[in-house]
Amino acid sequence: MPKTHSISQFGSQHRVVSMVAGQVVIMAALALMLLGTGMVTAQSASAKANTNMATQVATTANVHTTSAQVTPVTLHTPSTAVRGRGNYFPWGQCTYYANMRYYQLHGIYVPWTINSNAYQWVARAYDYGWHVSATPTVGSIMVLGTWTQGTGSYGHVAIVNQVLSNGRVLVSQMNWAGLGVISQSQFRYGPGSGVSFITDK
Repeated sequence: MPKTHSISQFGSQHRVVSMVAGQVVIMAALALMLLGTGMVTAQSASAKANTNMATQVATTANVHTTSAQVTPVTLHTPSTAVRGRGNYFPWGQCTYYANMRYYQLHGIYVPWTINSNAYQWVARAYDYGWHVSATPTVGSIMVLGTWTQGTGSYGHVAIVNQVLSNGRVLVSQMNWAGLGVISQSQFRYGPGSGVSFITDK
């Protein structure tokens, strides 16, 4: 009888110890979970702080960039036409003839010598203070753009001999009928024609 009681008592004590041990394990697991959640929260807070700092830096950089002052660039355009000193274009080309003939008529050479393919003469005329117009005058330089009324990738220049009543001009030119060949042709002018006229005044 005492032996049976002892076994029963031992079993009861063992259950109590097991329950306590189980509760300790559960408490430890809960503590670890809470500790892990705290670490995640801390990491989230740290990441949020880093994001806020990056945003502030970007905002500051943006403000710095947008607040920078830009000095406007003023392009100098001569108030009077600049005169050239000679004819430096290759003989036989339309540019050679137009420059030579303009000098014969007006006593002035064009001043541009670089970036001066025929189609670029309008831009150069603006650069050097020459007058550019869509209206032809006798003795003006006609400039045809690229791929305009039979031109190629270099355009064409010629001298206006006559303004016709049919919306065309009669011009003299070189290298339209062949290298070094002087010829006359009619060209249409007006809106959308790709034709401009330049003079020194």
